Amino acid sequence: MLAHPATTGAVMVLAVNDHLGKGRAPGWLTGRASDVAGVFLVAVLGSALIGRRTVALAATTLAFTAIKTSRTAAALAAPALGGITRRDPTDLLALASLVPAWFLAGPDVPARGRGLAAAGERGRERRRVGRAALTVTALGCTVFAVTATSCVAGRRVDALVAGADGAVYAHLQGGDTIDDGWARSTDDGRTWHVAAAPDRPAAPVVEACASDASDRCYRVVPGSRVEQRSASGAWEVAFAFTPDQLDRM
Repeated sequence: MLAHPATTGAVMVLAVNDHLGKGRAPGWLTGRASDVAGVFLVAVLGSALIGRRTVALAATTLAFTAIKTSRTAAALAAPALGGITRRDPTDLLALASLVPAWFLAGPDVPARGRGLAAAGERGRERRRVGRAALTVTALGCTVFAVTATSCVAGRRVDALVAGADGAVYAHLQGGDTIDDGWARSTDDGRTWHVAAAPDRPAAPVVEACASDASDRCYRVVPGSRVEQRSASGAWEVAFAFTPDQLDRM
């Protein structure tokens, strides 16, 4: 079962797609390819290990549905899958790959029957070392492909700007395969599109003076410092974050 061409082909698709395809050509096709191959491999691997295709396929269905629809399930599965899985209910279409997995796995074999069959086959197993080695290799490759999903660094928002045009702009800091850039939203952040850098309006300076006759006045330079007006009328820094504090914030 594990050395079947369909299984080894799915291993190749999953490994190449996760480690090369997603990083170089992220999109609908590369995302769905991994889902289809992954669901198929987990179902076949489970059937091979426990000898119950019904249980294996049912467990695969429940697990895949959970991580694609539940934030908690996706986070719990992250250590095994190499990262938090993107939650998208439309990915459940990949469950169609359970159909070929069902036929490849074959009928359930009772545990006792498997033990008796194994005992009767020991003599011939010694003459099939090559096949056994191939099966073990396929098992190792399958486990690696399923659990070693590539960790492509995703985009991280490190700045938000309210543009003069009324839209909201987000600056995206990319990973190894994604360039830095800007995204623009005109519907309160529900959808975003790649955009040029916004025309930043001048930052407002908020000023206030004490109500007594001491003539103590202050102003805030947003994101930078608080200034106090001296007796001569010049503005002096009263408080400021250190460069390290600004960087960490």
